[in-house]
Amino acid sequence: MEISFSYIIKFIALIYGLSLAHSLSCIAEYIQNWKKIKHYWVWWIWAIYLICLSAGFWITIYAYYGTREVWVIGHFFFLTFQSALFYLTYYIFFNRFHELENNDLELEYYKYKKIFFLLLAIQFLMMFIGHTILATNFSLAVILRYNIFPLIYSIIFISLAFLNNKIIHKTFAVFFLLTFIVLIIVS
Repeated sequence: MEISFSYIIKFIALIYGLSLAHSLSCIAEYIQNWKKIKHYWVWWIWAIYLICLSAGFWITIYAYYGTREVWVIGHFFFLTFQSALFYLTYYIFFNRFHELENNDLELEYYKYKKIFFLLLAIQFLMMFIGHTILATNFSLAVILRYNIFPLIYSIIFISLAFLNNKIIHKTFAVFFLLTFIVLIIVS
């Protein structure tokens, strides 16, 4: 079955758009209720990182598949599954104001960190390893060597899922946001 890229990218962009819309509407509620919330700067850094990541992932999908002429249904399902996990990651991280426990972002962060970071690790593995396997003819060794940083990031995300040390979480929140900003600047 042959599917055009314009059809697929619109479908994927819709899912990414829903993710971004959900996150921004939650942030808008937090801003509207600013004084009622106990803020946690680590949560805010990850929120900014996720919003930037949505654009980065969407561009990566376009870069991997934009010139692809032949599509198989498996690629479409892989992209759909990856996008659905992306939305799920956002929905777990960003809660509506009335869903916040004790209106405390620190409590929310540590309450959902395990599933959030595990999903984020899966996202990175799917985006950089899975998509590269599907979109190129490179060997697995070449793909792993080419994507060493996303692989390391995934390992760090898995570690963050199980670590409760607040200093480590603070350090890596800053690290990931600064790394992303540097990658944007040098690209």
